Amino acid sequence: MSIRNKNGIWYYEFMVAGKRYCGTCLDESGQPVKTERAAVASEKAKRAELVNVRANKSEGAGGKLPRGVDRLQGNPPSRSIRAFP
Repeated sequence: MSIRNKNGIWYYEFMVAGKRYCGTCLDESGQPVKTERAAVASEKAKRAELVNVRANKSEGAGGKLPRGVDRLQGNPPSRSIRAFP
């Protein structure tokens, strides 16, 4: 979790599945939050929203994800390395 206050406006910045998300911390009515506690709650809600959307996308359309994307982590699958005989 990363939030910061710049000129009285709170901003969030975090990564989900290798993609960076950043924006203004907003309350339920869409107005910028005033306190750090509200900013943390806003960032947490936005992260949960993105994780849920991502989970729903992976389950929809027959459960197909883009080629090379791991179902659980959203990362490319690890490649096994063969040992020398």
